Amino acid sequence: MKKAESTSLLRLFIRLIKKDFTGFLVFISIWLLLSLIFPDYIIPDPWQVVSQADKLIDADFMHHLQLTLFRLLTGFVIAFLLATILGIIAYMMSVHEYAENILSLFQVIPGTILAIIFLIIFGVGDKVPIAMIIAMSIPIMAINTSTGLRGVNREQQEVVYVFGGSMPQVIRYVYIPALIPVFRSNFLIGTGLALKVIVLGEYIGCEDGIGFLLNNARILFQMEKVFFYLLIIMLIALIFHIIINLIFVELFRKYID
Repeated sequence: MKKAESTSLLRLFIRLIKKDFTGFLVFISIWLLLSLIFPDYIIPDPWQVVSQADKLIDADFMHHLQLTLFRLLTGFVIAFLLATILGIIAYMMSVHEYAENILSLFQVIPGTILAIIFLIIFGVGDKVPIAMIIAMSIPIMAINTSTGLRGVNREQQEVVYVFGGSMPQVIRYVYIPALIPVFRSNFLIGTGLALKVIVLGEYIGCEDGIGFLLNNARILFQMEKVFFYLLIIMLIALIFHIIINLIFVELFRKYID
């Protein structure tokens, strides 16, 4: 029985991460194809970049990487919590349509403009990329949360009440099962968006981090470093998706199967 359950979990996990690995392989394939078209000083081939990894991964690089991960996780956690609260409030107050329209407007604000505004407000440092992640991640995750709650089956709530259930039981048996897939979606979407935003935030408003290193490499036209940092970002995204799916498969598999 345990063996069959483990096999089922493994299949579910593989199914969930298959798209992520496919996307990563497509990225490598496109990169390789472009490297055959353009000269090495513009687009170096993947092997050329990977072979330089031992020289690029040093104590200084790890310091910048740790700062980027700290900012990314801090910004994402704050954005996730605020977005969840906003989504639930919008649903409970039955103003989700108005809230979604307002939040959608914030989604069209270019990240560069936000970076400049936050740079003027906070100055150079951690606050710019963290604030950017929060500002750009909240709308999509809040809308996702509100939309997920709107899909709750009202009849299920009535059934719980008919059998003498209380509001906590309605939350446990109706709302939480509806929110688990939404939370997984928010984690996947939010971390992916946060990775893109953190690079832009560090690129404009920091003197350290992967985005800062990327800007330096651009200025010096060190394309091997540019693609190395791009590869690192893609690997971080892939690792995050693997960890997130592993957690949800292990703890909440009955809600996402």
